[in-house]
Formats: sequence, structure tokens, C-alpha cells
Amino acid sequence: MEDATSLRKTVETFVASQTDGQPGQVIATVGAIDNRLRLPKCANAEGFLPTGMRLWGNATVGVRCHEPSPWTIYVPITVKVMAPTVVAAKPLQQGQTLTPTDVGVQLSDVTQFPAGIINDIEQVLGKTLTGSMAPGQPVRAELLRAPLLIKSGQIVKLIVQGGTFQVS
Repeated sequence: MEDATSLRKTVETFVASQTDGQPGQVIATVGAIDNRLRLPKCANAEGFLPTGMRLWGNATVGVRCHEPSPWTIYVPITVKVMAPTVVAAKPLQQGQTLTPTDVGVQLSDVTQFPAGIINDIEQVLGKTLTGSMAPGQPVRAELLRAPLLIKSGQIVKLIVQGGTFQVS
């Protein structure tokens, strides 16, 4: 009979192979495998990701055997990705231009945040906030606006060049 320890090892090996190269440190916790399962011993059990599933947060990994007797089980897993994230160092107001004293970097589980989390402090400096932020809140790209290069009423010299001509 296949035992829970070897099934757990199959899941761990599969997750490690699939998360190799992920930014940050990946921490995968395999959920409980029912000890009452009586699966025939498998010569070559393989892990797989069910359709539509990704190894992020709470997920499920499948383990299947093709021979000598085919079977498939699904194992719950929790995947955390601990990576540096840029966070507000103090309360920040909408319209504020970010400086090095406004933000910091902390290690966070990025699977718990929506897309667009920034991990490089240089990407936020000099940008303007489009909304207020509480201390410790991760900075997301959608909350930032590049500074205006030309202000309303400012005199600008425009130069257009072509093959043998120039207009200014």
C-alpha cells in the first residue's frame, strides 16, 4: 500500500520543481493526507497541477499513478512566497510625492496581496500617490503616477526634424 509519507514527498518534490526560480523564498506546506487511504503501491507516482490551479496561496496538487493500478488523489497545499515589498513607512496622503523617508522595504507573503506589488524602492521614489496609505501598507503600481514634466501655462520649445529640414 502507498503510505502518506511517500505521497507527501511526491507533492513536495513536485512543488519544489514548479516553484524553482520564483522571486523570494517559497514556503510550501502540504495539508493532511488521510491515513485511512488504501492506495495500491505505485512504481512511479507523479505530481501534477489540476487545470486552472496555480501554486499560489491555498492550492491543490494532484498525485497520480498509471501502473500497476491507476489512481489519483488531490492534496491541499499552502504556498507562501516571502519577498521584499515596498511599504509605507508612515501615513501617506493622496498627491504626496514619495521620498526615501516615506517608504521602506519589508519581507512579506506576496501571495496575500493583489497584483502590482512593488519590490524595488527605486521604482516609487519621485512618484505621486493617487490615494492615501496607512503605515505598513504595500505600495502597488496602480497607486502611483509619474510626475508631470510639463505644467499648464509653461512655455515649451518644440523642435521637429526631417530629412533636410528643421522646424522649431
